[in-house]
Amino acid sequence: MIAPPAQPEESNTLPHDFVWSERGPVCDYGRTDSLPFENVAILGRTGHAQVDSVKCKGIILARKQILWTGRIPREEIQREIFILQKLDHRHVIRYVGSYTQGRVIAILLHPAAALDLGRRLRTIDDEKSEGTGPCNTTIRD
Repeated sequence: MIAPPAQPEESNTLPHDFVWSERGPVCDYGRTDSLPFENVAILGRTGHAQVDSVKCKGIILARKQILWTGRIPREEIQREIFILQKLDHRHVIRYVGSYTQGRVIAILLHPAAALDLGRRLRTIDDEKSEGTGPCNTTIRD
């Protein structure tokens, strides 16, 4: 069962110099090594990956865990990480780091959204039609 998304904390701002692991931004963990995270909630799943929110050093992060079975080429995962590393805008998620543990490849991102964009846009439309939301603009195609 998927837990409801965690509510964002008031001070979930990611410092520019945030270091999630003393091992560096990209590292390998042994299968039995403990990770520096506290699980918060599962945000979603696909056939080969799970996205959850985790707390690390007081900051809520999104963690995409990919079970590498060889079905998805490792290069494709590396390409996704490379693209995420290049993102640099305050309105876009920020790549924090990545790690491997056994056959799991994990990507850490900030912030961890409470819901996806499609659901948020529908919520805004509903609030507008009901006159209950703070948004007074129309969403156009």
